[in-house]
Amino acid sequence: MIYIYIFISDLYYYSLNAGYHIGTIRCTQQISKGSIKNISLSQNDSTIQILIQHTGTANYEMVTLNSQFLQSKKLPLCNVATIERQINYLLQYIHQCTKALEAHRTVYATLAKRNVERISDIVKQGNSELLPLPHIELLGLLVTGNLNGALPEYFSEEMTQQKATQWETKSLHSYSRIQRIIIEYLQPASERLLLNLSQLHGYGLWTERYSDLLCSDTITTAIELTRHYLWITQQLLQDTGKASRRFEEFIKWIVRVVQKIADQGQTDYMNNPSGPLYQNPNLIVDYLLKDFGFDSLACYFDDIDQNSPLTMEIDEPQTIKNDVSSSNITRSLRSAYNDMAKHCKTILEEPANTMSHLITPLDTIHLDLSPTINADKSLHTFSNETPGRNEAARLIESKVKKRKKKIEKQQIFDLK
Repeated sequence: MIYIYIFISDLYYYSLNAGYHIGTIRCTQQISKGSIKNISLSQNDSTIQILIQHTGTANYEMVTLNSQFLQSKKLPLCNVATIERQINYLLQYIHQCTKALEAHRTVYATLAKRNVERISDIVKQGNSELLPLPHIELLGLLVTGNLNGALPEYFSEEMTQQKATQWETKSLHSYSRIQRIIIEYLQPASERLLLNLSQLHGYGLWTERYSDLLCSDTITTAIELTRHYLWITQQLLQDTGKASRRFEEFIKWIVRVVQKIADQGQTDYMNNPSGPLYQNPNLIVDYLLKDFGFDSLACYFDDIDQNSPLTMEIDEPQTIKNDVSSSNITRSLRSAYNDMAKHCKTILEEPANTMSHLITPLDTIHLDLSPTINADKSLHTFSNETPGRNEAARLIESKVKKRKKKIEKQQIFDLK
């Protein structure tokens, strides 16, 4: 069903089933303010008649619009509108999932940054001219087992068993939630979006019905951008798993160090070594170099200059390299989503742009229906028995019927 659901100045906004915008037209230049009193669609969907009342007056206008396009475009518009609702929902869903990923990334990155800043502050307090390198301090502890530099104060005042446990719990939870959101929510939604775009692409290939409603090139670009977004989530899933394993090994080592210092004291810890407190030192070293003072997953959440040495080297799918130019490929999830959503919305706005040119006003009747009521009758009576009101209604009905017959005759003549 076609609805005319908004009237602003002299613009009319058309929607399908009160949800999908299919056109905007300028109906008349004379009306600055008014309200729609009645809308009727002819039986063969060839014309739309709108009764408009000027604000604060008894002046009306009966506007007749040409809607013959509905006879041939009704089914295509309904098909596009059905997919449009699903695409809009999926885009909002993916957007919320992306925000959830960013929130969990903030948690683990903030915890690591807090400890980096604390060690840096201790180094600067001892000598403000030194360049603090917190990850090097911890690498020295890992290699030699000695608490040197800023580490004695750090482990005695900042890194307690409770804080180490909280760091471990919150960060591992964030890593696991990122992986779960991608697997259970983000990837299925992106694949469903691909399915809907592929269906639109199929419609677009039916040029006889959809050539003026859908652009195949735009749909193809949206499909490739959606594949690119899906590929980024897959790479993020893999790298999150690696970062999680590195952090898990690192935090286990930190917890053992904190426990041993708490049990023996810092002096006994260094004088009475009892063997290594770690199982896989390579993972600990990788964490300190990639994730402690930095964020190995930053390229998925922050836009990084492609020429920067910090940009991670990941081989992209051959289809992306061939079908989407390098200028359109972004590593950030947010940027990739924005590109994808922009092209999807461009696809869905195309039918409205086409329909806006096809919907044209045929005729406008100006009516002055000021009621004539005898002086002895109340001017405040608005019941159905008011003579002036009945006369106005009959006048509208008579003029509408005459105008319909005139338009139908003109349409028959045009068809001949």
